[in-house]
Amino acid sequence: MFKAFFRLWLLVFAPIFFIILPHGYSPVTYINHSALTSYFSSIYSGTFYLLEKNLKATSPEQWQNQISQLSQEFGYELRLLPLQSAIDNSPSPQVLKENEFVFVNSEPELLLRRVEGSQWVLSMTLDASEQEVLSRNSQGSVSLIKREFKGVPPEQWPAILAELSAKFLFDLAILPKTELQLKQDEMFNLSNNKLVWTRRTDGQLLFYQQLPNPDFVLQAGAVEPEVSAPFIYLMFGIVFILLISIGMFCWVYPLWRDLGRLTATAVGFGNGYLEKRAQLAKTSVIARLVVSFNNMADRIEKLILGHRELTNAIAHDLRTPLYRLRFAFEMLDGDDVTKEEKQRYRLSISISNSIDDLDHLINQTLVLSRYSRAMDISHFSECDLINIISEELQYYKLEHPTLTISFNDEQNLEGQPFFVDNKGMLRALNNLLSNASRYAQSRISVSFTVSEDNYALIVEDDGLGINEQKWEEVFQPFTQLESTQRGASSGHGLGLAIVQQIAIWHKGEVTINKSSLGGAKFIVSWPVKPA
Repeated sequence: MFKAFFRLWLLVFAPIFFIILPHGYSPVTYINHSALTSYFSSIYSGTFYLLEKNLKATSPEQWQNQISQLSQEFGYELRLLPLQSAIDNSPSPQVLKENEFVFVNSEPELLLRRVEGSQWVLSMTLDASEQEVLSRNSQGSVSLIKREFKGVPPEQWPAILAELSAKFLFDLAILPKTELQLKQDEMFNLSNNKLVWTRRTDGQLLFYQQLPNPDFVLQAGAVEPEVSAPFIYLMFGIVFILLISIGMFCWVYPLWRDLGRLTATAVGFGNGYLEKRAQLAKTSVIARLVVSFNNMADRIEKLILGHRELTNAIAHDLRTPLYRLRFAFEMLDGDDVTKEEKQRYRLSISISNSIDDLDHLINQTLVLSRYSRAMDISHFSECDLINIISEELQYYKLEHPTLTISFNDEQNLEGQPFFVDNKGMLRALNNLLSNASRYAQSRISVSFTVSEDNYALIVEDDGLGINEQKWEEVFQPFTQLESTQRGASSGHGLGLAIVQQIAIWHKGEVTINKSSLGGAKFIVSWPVKPA
């Protein structure tokens, strides 16, 4: 299961990672970079034009000082970089050489453009630097702390410091300025009452502010650095992936579990436990598959049990003619049998009848086996079924002159094409006629009807009929109803079973009812448009 889950996980997240992670082939990175470049270029094109105009009004030696003065008037940092240095660090060096805008998506974000005809590049910071952000965020708090010491004698400062330390989550301390290890520019800013901060080796920050007594400095820290946006995005991404993975697992696990149960059932069924059926909830993803499997198992079990019964019945029906043949041959080969008796057995029809009986049984069994298979569309074709039935009835009348056989075609369907297995339908008709002729006293009626949904071939007789309790039983192979009207050798009980299989072959059914003639009424029906 875990291999399948991992493959699904990769299938879902690999494209997402490819799209959202920053790399040279990421479409999101490319689209975002192009959109920002276009946006900032349109916004600051006039600004860069005026900057270049101011620079070209002076000598190149004065450009750095002029940019430093102009930077004081901008909300963000403005710098002048050597062309080669900018090219080395630019994501699009060729664009930069062509005096076009280059957007650098870094921390901070930069907008670069070469000063036309020079070896310098203007760099404008588009967001606040770390120095600016920290100063802006901390200036107010440190100034309020400094006010607490204003106008208070230095000997009272420790008490004020202890009171304030209890209110802040970071340490506060008062240090002599001589103990500080700061750079020269930082000491200069501190002496001018500006907030100064340094970063320790462990990444934490220390802030310094000169107190009213210039010989002492307030130290605030250590303070954890600000949580960066990439870290927040990373945490959000991890939570998102984790939630989606849990959702995928909650979907895959029941599916895998149900497939495992279905597999176990299929293995048990294949090992011969024909009663095995898959039992899953209707809400399962594979519920329809389970229903199809159970229906298939029902059909296979029914087919196997039917073949088992058929095999047993065939073996039973083979015994009688074989025993008769064995007895006849034993009599012919016996030494104690007279020549007259041997001659009588040679002329006896017992051997011939037994062989005919075996031949008939084998043929009927083969026919039943043929129609017990799945429907073969190659046996179907359009034919004039009514005319075929009429011709067959004419032949049957000649063979049974003592019976009155009528055909009813009230809807006058002769000449209309029917898409059926015409040989199968003729065999079904012959089997029904043969069955009816055994029980009919004098009359057999055949009719063909078409309703909105079904065709129906109906055969009736005026015999004693069939007990209603036996209606289902007569279609079982080798089932013969006990009746004085039946002959001694009137078949093997396969005729009606073949009729039923032919009806199933046509996606239909065969049913029994009571005839208005007094006997049995067999109805073979199948859909007008079979599947």
